[in-house]
Amino acid sequence: MPTTLAWSDEYSVNNAAIDEQHKYLFDLCNTLYKLVEQTETGESVKQALLGLQDYIEIHFNAEEKLYKEHPMFADHQELHQDFVKQTNGYIADYNNGTLRLIELADFTRDWLVNHITVIDGQYFRDIAKSE
Repeated sequence: MPTTLAWSDEYSVNNAAIDEQHKYLFDLCNTLYKLVEQTETGESVKQALLGLQDYIEIHFNAEEKLYKEHPMFADHQELHQDFVKQTNGYIADYNNGTLRLIELADFTRDWLVNHITVIDGQYFRDIAKSE
């Protein structure tokens, strides 16, 4: 079985709304892993990928509103844009049959964990210091 994501306090950025959104992103990623294990997944995968794309946009918009005054805002926004571009590319490759779903799930998992623990964590610590 692939490695799924389980929420723990180490992922918290100490903002309840953002933590809830991050938990939901973990759930979306875990859905991809569940679909990897199933044989009949066509429509389910399509719905999961659309859900991931839609929610990423919602989450990034919410997050960026919270720290748009941060001096490194443009850099963080660029990381979000790169992730969207990479994710869309992976989804296109999957839809074209040139990428396995497990590769997309692994990419999403690894990016989310790294981004939340390293980048988001620092941004929210900086915001807390400035308040």
